[in-house]
Amino acid sequence: MAEEIIYIGSYDNTIDLLLNSDGVPIPLSTVTRIDANISGIDVTSTNQGSDLIRWDQAGYVEGEARCKFGGVTGLAEGYAQLWLTLYEPTNPNGVVFGPIHIEIHELP
Repeated sequence: MAEEIIYIGSYDNTIDLLLNSDGVPIPLSTVTRIDANISGIDVTSTNQGSDLIRWDQAGYVEGEARCKFGGVTGLAEGYAQLWLTLYEPTNPNGVVFGPIHIEIHELP
């Protein structure tokens, strides 16, 4: 799997993920929360406009989640692993995706 890149700072870069099971995109319309863990740093999203993780929006394809992690406090340049946990009514304890390999860069 190719590595995704996070640029430290308040940049508009996103990591666009297509979440699937056995090659089939997962419908995200019933997902109520997505938690991300980037090498020990937690981010929680409930799909609000200001959240760092968004899904099931106009213009998104089935199974697409967009993550905007550049402004997350505590990120350090280097390599990391990203884990996502999706919560929805039929999976109240969460379904885990990962690891997703991440490169973190600080621009000069």
